[in-house]
Amino acid sequence: MRVINISTSSILSSALKECKPTKIEEKRMLKLYDDINSKITNISKNYNISDIKLGGSLAKGTWLKNNADIDIFIKLPSNCTKKDLENSLEIGQSVLKEYKPYLKYSEHPYVEAQVPFGKSSKVKVNIVSCYDVSKGNWKSSADRSPYHTNFIKSHLSSKKKDEVRLLKAFLFANKLYGAEIKIQGFSGYICEFLILKYGSFIKLLRAMSKLDQSSTILLDDKDFIFSHLHDARNLKILDPIDPKRNLATAIAPYNLSKFIFLSNAFLNKPSKHYFKHRQIHLNYNLLDNVLLISFNHKSRPVDILWGQLRKSLKHINQSFEKNDFHVIRSTIASNDSTESIFVFLLKNLKLDNAKLHMGPDIAMFNQSTNFLDHNKTKRIIAWIGDNGRLYSLNFRKNNDIRSFFKILISNEKQFGMSKGIKFDFKHNYKLVTGKPILSLAKNKPWLYSSLGDIIGTESYLS
Repeated sequence: MRVINISTSSILSSALKECKPTKIEEKRMLKLYDDINSKITNISKNYNISDIKLGGSLAKGTWLKNNADIDIFIKLPSNCTKKDLENSLEIGQSVLKEYKPYLKYSEHPYVEAQVPFGKSSKVKVNIVSCYDVSKGNWKSSADRSPYHTNFIKSHLSSKKKDEVRLLKAFLFANKLYGAEIKIQGFSGYICEFLILKYGSFIKLLRAMSKLDQSSTILLDDKDFIFSHLHDARNLKILDPIDPKRNLATAIAPYNLSKFIFLSNAFLNKPSKHYFKHRQIHLNYNLLDNVLLISFNHKSRPVDILWGQLRKSLKHINQSFEKNDFHVIRSTIASNDSTESIFVFLLKNLKLDNAKLHMGPDIAMFNQSTNFLDHNKTKRIIAWIGDNGRLYSLNFRKNNDIRSFFKILISNEKQFGMSKGIKFDFKHNYKLVTGKPILSLAKNKPWLYSSLGDIIGTESYLS
């Protein structure tokens, strides 16, 4: 049996001290919850409400210092309609009105606000409506949340709560924490599940370091019968509350691979640096191969925005590759409000003036003549190769990225931009390359961070 050495134990103790709230902080947070809950209780007398429950990491005792949300679930009787659920949003809007609440969207909308906490910080408060249904009879995705809370509270010891905090801090420092579309990482509930499964942070890392990415992870072996419902090639983490549901669906393959590598790296050489955000140093020599496409757009819910951005990036990448602009790396930068930027590292921003096309075997005469006719107006030279196939060396139009992109966006069918942002994009996009990128990123930390993902090497790979 492997034991944790003194050095590793010291690192984990120090990391826990950094991320675990003090008793005073916990008391203040619960006081804030009590104040909000009292207001909800008062107002909800005018609505058909069956219960009010605290959820999330605060209820489960796994929240991180300076990074807590207050998630409150308003439970409506199971016979209520979707309209009743929508009307119950008025409760959250009324309770949080002095904090300028706004709607956020999951399967259905909920109310969120940033509530002052102390002299300079704020706490995100979410008031979510759901149905008070029996287990398995879900009417909305939020219906599972109170069951998740009860399950974790009844199974997670005080010691394991601290192990969850270590895992969350580790993931957060390495940009892997959060299941939202922007992050595509590990949710708080997955963190709690994994500690329940493996027992401790270190034992989890040992398991992850050897993980087959098509594995099925579950708490109860009886749930394995549901694993066939999911893609056999992907990781499956079956929800103990609803084993038909795969918790790992939101985790991007890249982020899973990154976690596996980090697990090995930490076990091989433990360091406190794995629990801290680290500045990535940019390789400025690559700037001449970097393309930014920036644009302004109307504000919208962050999850909707990032869904549209990810879909659009995928189509742009495909168009670049199809036309020989090889994409080495690409990502998205956004202020999550009204400005977003697609970031690309390309093999070349300008291609050769000529492109070689290989045709059919000369034995296929009809196809050969069609090939020659098709390339006639674009051809520089044509010949029969030693392998008996036709070749045509053609002039290449729009061989630099700027002229190519101008043509690309004029072709609706080829462009494939998400409908939600297409209009704004086409009317104000800008292309930036080379050193001007640094000027643009100077006052945009969110862009600078994304540049690190493109022309930087993360410290754990150094």
